[in-house]
Amino acid sequence: MTGLKRIFLNYKTPIFPSLKIPQFRNKIQQLQKQTKFLCERMKKRFIQGDTNQLRQSILDIAVEEYRMREALLSILYSTYPTDISRFENRYRYFSKEVEKALNNSGFRIIGAEDFVGKSFDIGMAVKPLNMKSFNANDELVIEQMIEPVIMDGEIVARVGLVRVRRK
Repeated sequence: MTGLKRIFLNYKTPIFPSLKIPQFRNKIQQLQKQTKFLCERMKKRFIQGDTNQLRQSILDIAVEEYRMREALLSILYSTYPTDISRFENRYRYFSKEVEKALNNSGFRIIGAEDFVGKSFDIGMAVKPLNMKSFNANDELVIEQMIEPVIMDGEIVARVGLVRVRRK
């Protein structure tokens, strides 16, 4: 049984998705447009032979996939428990295909499971979004991963974006 199914077993009454579906649909459509745009840009760069820009486009697509994951999880939390498996399976397939494409390109994603809840250190491959809210001597913990860290072998190809809080 997946973690999301366990969450929904605790609900006694169904959640009414009609209240939130339009805003989630708009978010997903926005992400789909951005992904299509990035794919078109990647095709042009491949044809032109611009490998640095092609590499950047691949990284952009990986970040959009991560954002799509967050949007889909929000939708799953507001749907009926019976629909969860269907959405999970669709996303799992999409995510596996993106991961396969990244692996073929030599990239790998380091997601939230490796950072959230751990102490923040200036030397980490993440950039805190809300760092200005804290003093230099505050002990900070990573609260949320907004964008993943993307590695190219053992080199950081793209720095992640996180939200931190005081310990």
